[in-house]
Amino acid sequence: ASALLLLALWALTYWFILPRWFPTQMTGDFRIAVAGIGLLGADGRMRPSDFGDDLSLSVFQQLEDDYRAAEESGAFEGDVRTWHDSLGRSVKNVAFGLMEGKTPEERSTEAALLADRIKADMVVYGYLTESTAGEELELEFYYAAPVRAGEPEATAGTQRFRSPIISSVPFDVDPTLARAQMRDPVAQRTSALFWITQALVYQLANNPEQALTVLDEAERQLTRWPESQGKELLYLFRGQAAFLAREYETADTALDEAIRIHEQFAGKPYVNALLLKGAVFMDRAQLFYARGRTLSQEEAECTTTTNIENSSKDLAEATDHLRISIDYLEQAVELAPQSDTPSLENQARMNLGLAYRLLGQSLITAGQYAEAERALEQAAAEFDQALEHFSPDKQPQYVGWTQVGLGVTRRLQAAIRAVEEVNALNAGDPATAEAKHGEAISLLQQAITSYDICLAQREATRGNPVFQKRILHCACEPYAREARTTLEAFGGTP
Repeated sequence: ASALLLLALWALTYWFILPRWFPTQMTGDFRIAVAGIGLLGADGRMRPSDFGDDLSLSVFQQLEDDYRAAEESGAFEGDVRTWHDSLGRSVKNVAFGLMEGKTPEERSTEAALLADRIKADMVVYGYLTESTAGEELELEFYYAAPVRAGEPEATAGTQRFRSPIISSVPFDVDPTLARAQMRDPVAQRTSALFWITQALVYQLANNPEQALTVLDEAERQLTRWPESQGKELLYLFRGQAAFLAREYETADTALDEAIRIHEQFAGKPYVNALLLKGAVFMDRAQLFYARGRTLSQEEAECTTTTNIENSSKDLAEATDHLRISIDYLEQAVELAPQSDTPSLENQARMNLGLAYRLLGQSLITAGQYAEAERALEQAAAEFDQALEHFSPDKQPQYVGWTQVGLGVTRRLQAAIRAVEEVNALNAGDPATAEAKHGEAISLLQQAITSYDICLAQREATRGNPVFQKRILHCACEPYAREARTTLEAFGGTP
Protein backbone atom coordinates (compact mmCIF):
# COMPACT_ATOMS: atom_id res chain seq x y z
CA ALA A 1 0.00 0.00 0.00
CA SER A 2 2.82 2.37 0.89
CA ALA A 3 4.47 1.65 -2.46
CA LEU A 4 1.23 2.46 -4.28
CA LEU A 5 0.90 5.69 -2.28
CA LEU A 6 4.45 6.72 -3.20
CA LEU A 7 3.76 5.91 -6.84
CA ALA A 8 0.61 8.03 -6.80
CA LEU A 9 2.44 10.95 -5.20
CA TRP A 10 5.21 10.66 -7.80
CA ALA A 11 2.65 10.68 -10.62
CA LEU A 12 1.06 13.84 -9.21
CA THR A 13 4.33 15.70 -8.76
CA TYR A 14 6.27 14.38 -11.77
CA TRP A 15 5.09 16.99 -14.26
CA PHE A 16 5.58 19.76 -11.72
CA ILE A 17 9.19 18.97 -10.84
CA LEU A 18 10.31 17.68 -14.26
CA PRO A 19 10.96 21.14 -15.77
CA ARG A 20 12.85 22.17 -12.63
CA TRP A 21 15.07 19.12 -12.54
CA PHE A 22 15.34 18.67 -16.30
CA PRO A 23 14.74 22.03 -18.03
CA THR A 24 13.27 22.21 -21.52
CA GLN A 25 13.44 26.00 -21.91
CA MET A 26 16.41 28.31 -21.71
CA THR A 27 16.88 31.19 -19.28
CA GLY A 28 19.33 34.08 -19.08
CA ASP A 29 19.88 37.50 -20.63
CA PHE A 30 20.68 35.95 -24.01
CA ARG A 31 20.14 32.32 -24.97
CA ILE A 32 22.06 30.57 -27.76
CA ALA A 33 21.17 27.08 -29.00
CA VAL A 34 23.84 25.39 -31.13
CA ALA A 35 22.01 22.78 -33.19
CA GLY A 36 23.42 19.89 -35.17
CA ILE A 37 25.21 20.07 -38.49
CA GLY A 38 24.17 17.38 -40.94
CA LEU A 39 25.19 16.28 -44.43
CA LEU A 40 22.84 17.61 -47.12
CA GLY A 41 22.72 15.08 -49.95
CA ALA A 42 22.08 15.74 -53.63
CA ASP A 43 18.58 14.35 -53.07
CA GLY A 44 17.83 17.15 -50.61
CA ARG A 45 17.83 14.86 -47.57
CA MET A 46 19.73 15.91 -44.45
CA ARG A 47 21.59 13.02 -42.83
CA PRO A 48 23.59 12.77 -39.58
CA SER A 49 27.32 13.36 -39.97
CA ASP A 50 30.21 12.54 -37.63
CA PHE A 51 32.12 15.49 -39.11
CA GLY A 52 29.11 17.73 -38.60
CA ASP A 53 28.85 16.58 -34.98
CA ASP A 54 32.50 17.54 -34.45
CA LEU A 55 32.01 20.97 -36.01
CA SER A 56 28.81 21.69 -34.08
CA LEU A 57 30.50 20.75 -30.82
CA SER A 58 33.51 22.96 -31.59
CA VAL A 59 31.24 25.99 -32.19
CA PHE A 60 29.46 25.36 -28.89
CA GLN A 61 32.65 24.83 -26.91
CA GLN A 62 34.30 27.97 -28.30
CA LEU A 63 31.26 30.11 -27.48
CA GLU A 64 31.17 28.65 -23.98
CA ASP A 65 34.89 29.21 -23.45
CA ASP A 66 34.82 32.76 -24.84
CA TYR A 67 31.87 33.81 -22.69
CA ARG A 68 33.20 32.25 -19.50
CA ALA A 69 36.60 33.89 -20.07
CA ALA A 70 34.97 37.28 -20.72
CA GLU A 71 32.86 37.01 -17.59
CA GLU A 72 35.79 35.94 -15.39
CA SER A 73 37.96 38.79 -16.66
CA GLY A 74 35.19 41.34 -16.15
CA ALA A 75 35.21 42.26 -19.85
CA PHE A 76 31.53 41.35 -20.15
CA GLU A 77 28.67 41.57 -17.70
CA GLY A 78 25.68 39.52 -18.68
CA ASP A 79 24.10 36.13 -18.33
CA VAL A 80 24.56 34.39 -21.68
CA ARG A 81 23.57 30.71 -21.81
CA THR A 82 24.59 28.27 -24.52
CA TRP A 83 22.98 24.86 -25.05
CA HIS A 84 24.07 21.94 -27.20
CA ASP A 85 22.90 18.36 -27.56
CA SER A 86 26.08 17.18 -25.81
CA LEU A 87 24.78 18.56 -22.51
CA GLY A 88 23.18 16.19 -20.01
CA ARG A 89 19.57 16.13 -18.85
CA SER A 90 20.40 18.10 -15.72
CA VAL A 91 21.07 21.10 -17.98
CA LYS A 92 18.60 20.46 -20.80
CA ASN A 93 15.93 17.87 -21.37
CA VAL A 94 15.30 18.59 -25.02
CA ALA A 95 17.07 17.51 -28.20
CA PHE A 96 17.78 19.96 -31.02
CA GLY A 97 18.87 17.58 -33.76
CA LEU A 98 19.35 18.90 -37.29
CA MET A 99 17.59 21.61 -39.24
CA GLU A 100 16.57 19.19 -41.99
CA GLY A 101 14.90 21.46 -44.56
CA LYS A 102 15.94 21.20 -48.21
CA THR A 103 15.95 24.99 -48.71
CA PRO A 104 17.19 27.94 -46.62
CA GLU A 105 13.57 28.98 -46.01
CA GLU A 106 12.62 25.52 -44.71
CA ARG A 107 15.63 25.40 -42.40
CA SER A 108 14.86 28.92 -41.18
CA THR A 109 11.31 27.85 -40.33
CA GLU A 110 12.62 24.88 -38.36
CA ALA A 111 15.08 27.11 -36.50
CA ALA A 112 12.24 29.53 -35.66
CA LEU A 113 10.13 26.70 -34.28
CA LEU A 114 13.04 25.44 -32.18
CA ALA A 115 13.72 28.95 -30.87
CA ASP A 116 10.09 29.33 -29.82
CA ARG A 117 9.97 25.88 -28.24
CA ILE A 118 13.04 26.36 -26.03
CA LYS A 119 12.88 30.19 -25.71
CA ALA A 120 16.23 30.72 -27.44
CA ASP A 121 17.24 34.13 -28.76
CA MET A 122 19.52 32.59 -31.38
CA VAL A 123 19.82 29.21 -33.04
CA VAL A 124 23.14 28.39 -34.73
CA TYR A 125 23.01 25.64 -37.33
CA GLY A 126 24.42 24.60 -40.67
CA TYR A 127 25.07 21.77 -43.05
CA LEU A 128 27.81 20.00 -44.99
CA THR A 129 27.76 19.08 -48.66
CA GLU A 130 30.11 16.77 -50.50
CA SER A 131 32.47 18.56 -52.88
CA THR A 132 34.68 17.06 -55.57
CA ALA A 133 37.52 16.71 -53.03
CA GLY A 134 36.14 16.87 -49.49
CA GLU A 135 33.26 18.64 -47.77
CA GLU A 136 31.89 22.18 -47.73
CA LEU A 137 30.40 23.74 -44.60
CA GLU A 138 27.67 26.39 -44.60
CA LEU A 139 27.02 28.10 -41.24
CA GLU A 140 23.76 29.93 -40.55
CA PHE A 141 22.04 31.44 -37.52
CA TYR A 142 18.51 32.51 -36.71
CA TYR A 143 18.01 35.62 -34.55
CA ALA A 144 14.64 35.22 -32.87
CA ALA A 145 14.34 38.12 -30.40
CA PRO A 146 13.14 40.88 -32.77
CA VAL A 147 10.87 38.44 -34.60
CA ARG A 148 9.24 37.56 -31.30
CA ALA A 149 8.82 41.24 -30.37
CA GLY A 150 7.57 42.18 -33.82
CA GLU A 151 10.40 44.65 -34.36
CA PRO A 152 10.95 45.42 -38.06
CA GLU A 153 14.73 44.81 -37.88
CA ALA A 154 16.93 43.96 -40.85
CA THR A 155 18.94 41.53 -38.69
CA ALA A 156 15.90 39.51 -37.61
CA GLY A 157 15.46 35.94 -38.81
CA THR A 158 18.11 33.92 -40.59
CA GLN A 159 21.56 35.23 -41.44
CA ARG A 160 24.28 33.22 -43.11
CA PHE A 161 28.04 33.34 -43.40
CA ARG A 162 27.89 33.56 -47.13
CA SER A 163 31.06 31.75 -48.32
CA PRO A 164 31.35 28.01 -47.56
CA ILE A 165 34.33 26.59 -45.70
CA ILE A 166 35.97 23.88 -47.78
CA SER A 167 38.14 20.90 -46.89
CA SER A 168 40.30 19.29 -49.56
CA VAL A 169 39.94 15.76 -48.23
CA PRO A 170 36.85 13.81 -47.08
CA PHE A 171 36.49 13.43 -43.33
CA ASP A 172 36.11 9.67 -43.55
CA VAL A 173 39.43 9.46 -45.46
CA ASP A 174 41.53 11.72 -43.21
CA PRO A 175 39.60 13.17 -40.25
CA THR A 176 42.66 14.85 -38.77
CA LEU A 177 43.43 16.83 -41.93
CA ALA A 178 39.76 17.65 -42.57
CA ARG A 179 39.39 19.02 -39.04
CA ALA A 180 42.61 21.01 -39.36
CA GLN A 181 41.46 22.65 -42.60
CA MET A 182 38.10 23.65 -41.10
CA ARG A 183 39.40 24.68 -37.67
CA ASP A 184 40.57 28.26 -38.25
CA PRO A 185 37.72 29.45 -40.54
CA VAL A 186 35.13 27.96 -38.17
CA ALA A 187 36.87 29.61 -35.21
CA GLN A 188 36.82 32.98 -37.00
CA ARG A 189 33.07 32.77 -37.62
CA THR A 190 32.42 31.59 -34.08
CA SER A 191 34.43 34.57 -32.78
CA ALA A 192 32.23 36.81 -34.91
CA LEU A 193 29.15 35.24 -33.28
CA PHE A 194 30.69 35.86 -29.86
CA TRP A 195 31.11 39.58 -30.56
CA ILE A 196 27.76 39.96 -32.34
CA THR A 197 25.82 38.24 -29.56
CA GLN A 198 27.59 40.35 -26.91
CA ALA A 199 26.38 43.43 -28.76
CA LEU A 200 22.86 42.01 -28.97
CA VAL A 201 22.78 41.51 -25.19
CA TYR A 202 23.41 45.24 -24.71
CA GLN A 203 21.03 46.12 -27.52
CA LEU A 204 18.18 44.13 -25.95
CA ALA A 205 18.94 45.88 -22.65
CA ASN A 206 18.32 49.21 -24.42
CA ASN A 207 22.00 50.14 -24.40
CA PRO A 208 22.86 50.43 -28.10
CA GLU A 209 25.80 52.74 -27.29
CA GLN A 210 27.57 49.86 -25.51
CA ALA A 211 26.57 47.50 -28.32
CA LEU A 212 28.30 49.84 -30.76
CA THR A 213 31.40 49.95 -28.53
CA VAL A 214 31.51 46.14 -28.53
CA LEU A 215 31.28 45.96 -32.32
CA ASP A 216 33.94 48.65 -32.72
CA GLU A 217 36.22 46.38 -30.68
CA ALA A 218 35.12 43.41 -32.78
CA GLU A 219 36.27 45.22 -35.91
CA ARG A 220 39.69 45.69 -34.32
CA GLN A 221 39.90 42.07 -33.16
CA LEU A 222 38.58 40.23 -36.23
CA THR A 223 41.35 41.25 -38.63
CA ARG A 224 41.96 37.63 -39.65
CA TRP A 225 38.35 37.22 -40.80
CA PRO A 226 38.50 37.65 -44.59
CA GLU A 227 35.93 39.88 -46.26
CA SER A 228 35.27 37.08 -48.73
CA GLN A 229 33.88 34.86 -45.93
CA GLY A 230 30.79 36.83 -44.97
CA LYS A 231 32.32 39.76 -43.08
CA GLU A 232 29.48 42.01 -44.22
CA LEU A 233 27.57 40.57 -41.24
CA LEU A 234 29.86 42.45 -38.84
CA TYR A 235 29.09 45.75 -40.57
CA LEU A 236 25.37 44.99 -40.81
CA PHE A 237 25.13 44.50 -37.04
CA ARG A 238 27.44 47.46 -36.42
CA GLY A 239 25.22 49.59 -38.62
CA GLN A 240 22.18 48.48 -36.67
CA ALA A 241 23.77 49.29 -33.30
CA ALA A 242 24.79 52.75 -34.56
CA PHE A 243 21.30 53.31 -35.95
CA LEU A 244 19.68 52.46 -32.60
CA ALA A 245 22.18 54.75 -30.84
CA ARG A 246 21.22 57.43 -33.39
CA GLU A 247 24.77 57.76 -34.57
CA TYR A 248 23.44 58.07 -38.08
CA GLU A 249 26.68 58.91 -39.88
CA THR A 250 28.41 55.91 -38.30
CA ALA A 251 25.48 53.69 -39.25
CA ASP A 252 25.54 54.93 -42.83
CA THR A 253 29.29 54.28 -43.17
CA ALA A 254 29.03 50.78 -41.69
CA LEU A 255 26.13 49.85 -43.97
CA ASP A 256 27.94 51.16 -47.03
CA GLU A 257 30.80 48.84 -46.08
CA ALA A 258 28.38 45.93 -45.70
CA ILE A 259 26.91 46.65 -49.13
CA ARG A 260 30.35 46.95 -50.73
CA ILE A 261 31.60 43.63 -49.34
CA HIS A 262 28.41 41.77 -50.23
CA GLU A 263 28.26 43.09 -53.77
CA GLN A 264 31.97 42.38 -54.31
CA PHE A 265 31.93 38.78 -53.11
CA ALA A 266 28.30 37.69 -53.52
CA GLY A 267 27.79 39.55 -56.77
CA LYS A 268 24.40 41.02 -55.80
CA PRO A 269 22.92 43.82 -53.63
CA TYR A 270 22.63 43.30 -49.88
CA VAL A 271 18.92 43.61 -49.16
CA ASN A 272 19.30 43.55 -45.37
CA ALA A 273 21.65 46.56 -45.50
CA LEU A 274 19.41 48.41 -47.98
CA LEU A 275 16.46 47.90 -45.65
CA LEU A 276 18.45 49.21 -42.70
CA LYS A 277 19.74 52.21 -44.70
CA GLY A 278 16.13 53.10 -45.41
CA ALA A 279 15.35 52.91 -41.69
CA VAL A 280 18.31 55.16 -40.83
CA PHE A 281 17.18 58.00 -43.09
CA MET A 282 13.54 57.58 -42.07
CA ASP A 283 14.41 57.83 -38.36
CA ARG A 284 16.52 60.94 -38.94
CA ALA A 285 13.52 62.61 -40.56
CA GLN A 286 11.00 61.37 -37.99
CA LEU A 287 13.09 62.62 -35.07
CA PHE A 288 13.07 66.11 -36.60
CA TYR A 289 9.44 66.56 -35.47
CA ALA A 290 10.54 66.45 -31.82
CA ARG A 291 13.11 69.24 -32.33
CA GLY A 292 12.64 72.58 -30.66
CA ARG A 293 9.47 71.83 -28.73
CA THR A 294 8.48 70.57 -25.29
CA LEU A 295 6.94 67.11 -25.40
CA SER A 296 3.72 66.44 -23.54
CA GLN A 297 3.85 63.95 -20.67
CA GLU A 298 2.26 61.29 -22.87
CA GLU A 299 4.75 61.97 -25.67
CA ALA A 300 7.68 61.94 -23.26
CA GLU A 301 6.68 58.46 -22.07
CA CYS A 302 6.70 57.17 -25.62
CA THR A 303 9.41 59.18 -27.36
CA THR A 304 13.14 59.23 -26.78
CA THR A 305 15.01 62.34 -27.81
CA THR A 306 18.46 60.77 -27.42
CA ASN A 307 20.90 62.41 -29.84
CA ILE A 308 18.13 64.57 -31.26
CA GLU A 309 20.85 66.90 -32.54
CA ASN A 310 21.65 64.20 -35.13
CA SER A 311 18.18 64.38 -36.66
CA SER A 312 17.32 66.26 -39.82
CA LYS A 313 18.10 69.93 -39.27
CA ASP A 314 14.95 71.38 -40.83
CA LEU A 315 11.82 70.41 -42.75
CA ALA A 316 13.55 70.56 -46.15
CA GLU A 317 16.32 68.19 -45.00
CA ALA A 318 13.76 65.87 -43.38
CA THR A 319 11.89 65.72 -46.70
CA ASP A 320 15.13 64.97 -48.56
CA HIS A 321 16.02 62.24 -46.06
CA LEU A 322 12.60 60.65 -46.55
CA ARG A 323 13.06 60.57 -50.31
CA ILE A 324 16.45 58.88 -49.80
CA SER A 325 14.81 56.40 -47.41
CA ILE A 326 12.13 55.61 -49.97
CA ASP A 327 14.75 55.00 -52.66
CA TYR A 328 16.59 52.43 -50.48
CA LEU A 329 13.37 50.74 -49.39
CA GLU A 330 12.06 50.48 -52.94
CA GLN A 331 15.32 48.77 -53.90
CA ALA A 332 14.89 46.37 -50.97
CA VAL A 333 11.31 45.53 -52.00
CA GLU A 334 12.34 44.91 -55.61
CA LEU A 335 15.44 42.84 -54.82
CA ALA A 336 14.24 40.83 -51.82
CA PRO A 337 12.57 37.99 -53.80
CA GLN A 338 15.92 37.10 -55.43
CA SER A 339 17.97 37.56 -52.23
CA ASP A 340 19.04 35.12 -49.51
CA THR A 341 16.09 36.35 -47.42
CA PRO A 342 13.03 36.71 -49.69
CA SER A 343 10.72 37.13 -46.69
CA LEU A 344 12.23 40.61 -46.20
CA GLU A 345 10.08 41.86 -49.07
CA ASN A 346 7.00 42.19 -46.85
CA GLN A 347 8.93 43.86 -44.04
CA ALA A 348 10.55 46.25 -46.51
CA ARG A 349 7.14 47.03 -47.99
CA MET A 350 5.73 47.85 -44.54
CA ASN A 351 8.68 50.17 -43.88
CA LEU A 352 8.20 51.71 -47.32
CA GLY A 353 4.62 52.50 -46.37
CA LEU A 354 5.86 54.17 -43.18
CA ALA A 355 8.36 56.27 -45.17
CA TYR A 356 5.71 57.39 -47.67
CA ARG A 357 3.38 58.22 -44.77
CA LEU A 358 6.06 60.41 -43.18
CA LEU A 359 6.76 62.04 -46.53
CA GLY A 360 3.07 62.89 -46.78
CA GLN A 361 3.22 64.45 -43.32
CA SER A 362 6.26 66.54 -44.28
CA LEU A 363 4.57 67.76 -47.45
CA ILE A 364 1.40 68.68 -45.53
CA THR A 365 3.56 70.69 -43.11
CA ALA A 366 5.07 72.46 -46.13
CA GLY A 367 1.58 73.16 -47.52
CA GLN A 368 2.11 70.96 -50.60
CA TYR A 369 -1.23 69.16 -50.35
CA ALA A 370 -1.50 67.65 -53.83
CA GLU A 371 1.96 66.08 -53.59
CA ALA A 372 1.20 64.98 -50.03
CA GLU A 373 -1.95 63.20 -51.22
CA ARG A 374 0.06 61.27 -53.82
CA ALA A 375 2.57 60.18 -51.17
CA LEU A 376 -0.22 59.10 -48.80
CA GLU A 377 -1.98 57.11 -51.51
CA GLN A 378 1.30 55.31 -52.17
CA ALA A 379 1.67 54.67 -48.43
CA ALA A 380 -1.80 53.13 -48.27
CA ALA A 381 -1.05 50.94 -51.29
CA GLU A 382 2.15 49.64 -49.68
CA PHE A 383 0.38 48.95 -46.38
CA ASP A 384 -2.48 47.14 -48.12
CA GLN A 385 -0.07 44.95 -50.06
CA ALA A 386 1.94 44.13 -46.93
CA LEU A 387 -1.26 43.16 -45.09
CA GLU A 388 -2.00 40.56 -47.77
CA HIS A 389 1.04 38.63 -46.45
CA PHE A 390 0.75 39.25 -42.68
CA SER A 391 -1.49 36.85 -40.80
CA PRO A 392 -2.97 37.77 -37.38
CA ASP A 393 -2.32 34.16 -36.34
CA LYS A 394 1.35 34.11 -37.34
CA GLN A 395 2.43 37.78 -37.44
CA PRO A 396 0.11 39.74 -35.12
CA GLN A 397 2.90 42.23 -34.40
CA TYR A 398 3.40 43.09 -38.06
CA VAL A 399 -0.37 43.35 -38.49
CA GLY A 400 -0.36 45.89 -35.65
CA TRP A 401 2.57 47.89 -37.06
CA THR A 402 0.99 48.01 -40.51
CA GLN A 403 -2.52 48.88 -39.33
CA VAL A 404 -1.34 51.77 -37.17
CA GLY A 405 0.61 53.10 -40.17
CA LEU A 406 -2.49 52.78 -42.33
CA GLY A 407 -4.59 54.48 -39.67
CA VAL A 408 -2.25 57.49 -39.48
CA THR A 409 -2.23 57.67 -43.28
CA ARG A 410 -6.04 57.89 -43.40
CA ARG A 411 -6.05 60.59 -40.68
CA LEU A 412 -3.57 62.68 -42.64
CA GLN A 413 -5.73 62.28 -45.75
CA ALA A 414 -8.72 63.40 -43.69
CA ALA A 415 -6.74 66.50 -42.68
CA ILE A 416 -6.14 67.30 -46.36
CA ARG A 417 -9.89 66.91 -47.05
CA ALA A 418 -10.61 69.35 -44.20
CA VAL A 419 -8.31 71.92 -45.82
CA GLU A 420 -10.00 71.30 -49.18
CA GLU A 421 -13.41 71.76 -47.54
CA VAL A 422 -12.39 75.16 -46.16
CA ASN A 423 -10.92 76.18 -49.51
CA ALA A 424 -14.15 75.20 -51.28
CA LEU A 425 -16.26 77.18 -48.81
CA ASN A 426 -14.00 80.22 -49.25
CA ALA A 427 -14.39 79.82 -53.02
CA GLY A 428 -18.18 79.77 -52.69
CA ASP A 429 -18.53 76.09 -53.69
CA PRO A 430 -20.69 74.46 -50.97
CA ALA A 431 -21.27 71.27 -53.00
CA THR A 432 -17.55 70.52 -53.18
CA ALA A 433 -17.15 71.48 -49.52
CA GLU A 434 -19.89 69.03 -48.54
CA ALA A 435 -18.25 66.25 -50.59
CA LYS A 436 -14.86 66.89 -49.01
CA HIS A 437 -16.47 66.87 -45.56
CA GLY A 438 -18.00 63.46 -46.29
CA GLU A 439 -14.68 62.13 -47.54
CA ALA A 440 -12.97 63.31 -44.34
CA ILE A 441 -15.56 61.48 -42.23
CA SER A 442 -15.09 58.30 -44.27
CA LEU A 443 -11.30 58.47 -43.94
CA LEU A 444 -11.53 59.00 -40.17
CA GLN A 445 -13.81 55.97 -39.91
CA GLN A 446 -11.27 53.93 -41.89
CA ALA A 447 -8.53 55.13 -39.56
CA ILE A 448 -10.52 54.03 -36.51
CA THR A 449 -11.09 50.62 -38.08
CA SER A 450 -7.33 50.24 -38.57
CA TYR A 451 -6.59 51.28 -34.99
CA ASP A 452 -9.20 48.84 -33.69
CA ILE A 453 -7.63 46.00 -35.69
CA CYS A 454 -4.28 46.96 -34.19
CA LEU A 455 -5.78 46.89 -30.68
CA ALA A 456 -7.32 43.49 -31.43
CA GLN A 457 -3.77 42.07 -31.49
CA ARG A 458 -3.40 42.73 -27.75
CA GLU A 459 -4.05 39.18 -26.56
CA ALA A 460 -1.93 37.53 -29.25
CA THR A 461 1.03 39.78 -28.35
CA ARG A 462 0.70 39.69 -24.58
CA GLY A 463 4.12 38.09 -24.24
CA ASN A 464 5.79 40.92 -26.20
CA PRO A 465 6.18 43.94 -23.88
CA VAL A 466 8.09 45.95 -26.51
CA PHE A 467 5.21 45.72 -28.97
CA GLN A 468 2.60 46.26 -26.28
CA LYS A 469 4.26 49.52 -25.19
CA ARG A 470 5.49 50.95 -28.50
CA ILE A 471 2.52 50.10 -30.68
CA LEU A 472 -0.53 49.43 -28.51
CA HIS A 473 0.07 51.85 -25.62
CA CYS A 474 2.00 54.60 -27.44
CA ALA A 475 0.26 54.54 -30.83
CA CYS A 476 -2.98 52.63 -31.34
CA GLU A 477 -4.66 53.59 -28.05
CA PRO A 478 -4.04 57.38 -28.15
CA TYR A 479 -4.48 57.60 -31.92
CA ALA A 480 -7.83 55.79 -31.73
CA ARG A 481 -9.03 58.22 -29.04
CA GLU A 482 -7.89 61.23 -31.06
CA ALA A 483 -9.52 59.92 -34.24
CA ARG A 484 -12.85 59.38 -32.46
CA THR A 485 -12.72 62.86 -30.96
CA THR A 486 -12.02 64.37 -34.37
CA LEU A 487 -14.77 62.32 -35.99
CA GLU A 488 -17.30 63.51 -33.43
CA ALA A 489 -16.20 67.10 -34.09
CA PHE A 490 -16.87 66.47 -37.79
CA GLY A 491 -20.36 65.19 -36.94
CA GLY A 492 -19.60 61.63 -37.90
CA THR A 493 -20.35 58.34 -36.13
CA PRO A 494 -17.45 56.11 -35.03
